[in-house]
Amino acid sequence: LGASQAYAASQAYGVSTATLTSPSDGAILEGNRVTFSWNGNEAYFPDDNYFFWEYMLVVGNCDSYGNVTNVISRTETTGTSVTLDIFSNDGATYCWGVYAIDFWFDGDTWVLDDEPYFSGSRYFVNTWSAAPEKPSLSWPLNGWSEEGTTVCFSWDDTAHAQSYFINVYD
Repeated sequence: LGASQAYAASQAYGVSTATLTSPSDGAILEGNRVTFSWNGNEAYFPDDNYFFWEYMLVVGNCDSYGNVTNVISRTETTGTSVTLDIFSNDGATYCWGVYAIDFWFDGDTWVLDDEPYFSGSRYFVNTWSAAPEKPSLSWPLNGWSEEGTTVCFSWDDTAHAQSYFINVYD
């Protein structure tokens, strides 16, 4: 399959692109495991020659335009889904997208057909899988009494708490 035949095959069978399916843009996901899915092309064999696609899932932080930055995972696959167990489960926002890479076999080696095609990106929020634990009051001690109008309260931090509210009863 020469370069012109590979081009003709890509025109006949479609250039590989990935259409993102899951998670949806803006999804709120719990836990440290996320499955990414997209629609794409399968390998095909025109005229007993080989032409196939590989995909590269990229996941990272998001810039102000919703693009993937500071990549934390690059995963190559010939499939259309990948599950990653790498997320911090702490309320962080991540962006993701998929590169579709076309290859053709020239009889001796696999050749990259063209520049990879990027799907565009989506974002999701990786929220906590459980509510924060109840904080433990460390001061004042139960039953403490002292004259005055000012009392300083303190408590132990708890995982996943973003803020604290205190109620004082008479």
